[in-house]
Amino acid sequence: TVTQFNVEFRGTGGYVATEPTRSSNRFTQRQKDLFNNLTPNSFIYIDNIKARGDNGEIRDLAPISFKIR
Repeated sequence: TVTQFNVEFRGTGGYVATEPTRSSNRFTQRQKDLFNNLTPNSFIYIDNIKARGDNGEIRDLAPISFKIR
């Protein structure tokens, strides 16, 4: 189960916004709003992903990136 992550938005013109999610596995309303305003050729990076395994241990997961077309 994911317990936290950061979402970094990189838009055209060098715009960068980082929005953290703490103690949750769901996108925040602010993150959803930023998703809705993305334009083609924007990038999304999800990093600092932490997840709790079946044994209760917290692990770091690899980052994920997306390019909006």
